[in-house]
Amino acid sequence: MLRSPLGSRWVCAALGMIVGAVVTANVVGWWPQIPVHATATHGQENFAIATGPIGMDIEAVYILDYLTGELKAAALNLQTGKFMSFFERNITKDFSEGGSGKNPRYLMVTGMADMRKGGQGQFGSSIMAYGLPWTLARAQALEVFKGEFIPLDGMKFRRTAIRGN
Repeated sequence: MLRSPLGSRWVCAALGMIVGAVVTANVVGWWPQIPVHATATHGQENFAIATGPIGMDIEAVYILDYLTGELKAAALNLQTGKFMSFFERNITKDFSEGGSGKNPRYLMVTGMADMRKGGQGQFGSSIMAYGLPWTLARAQALEVFKGEFIPLDGMKFRRTAIRGN
């Protein structure tokens, strides 16, 4: 009859100690930790929603209303856990040159960019052709902040007019 190596008490004890040491090293932080960042986007008939980092430990939630052209963002306060920083802009006029007509259609995604400080202060690290003026102090302030998105730049994706639009 063959005997399983895991049948030995000493082997089981040694495996238990190794697993315990690995778990302890991970929990205590002896091994380097690699932060994982994720953004989310979703859209449907009349709205798009996205998240994007604006600071080291904070993301904003972006909402775009396709019908009104209202782009809004909100960020949680790290002290209160409540939304206390709000940003908005009506983007309809920004895109009117392209002849968006009666039923404009939008697409929204976020991306990261380490924008340098400008006259308006540091931007959050998430941009959408618009910058979101952000400072770490806003993440901890106990007062509601209301700001506006700042247009950065744009580009045309299609140069040829499409018939039927």
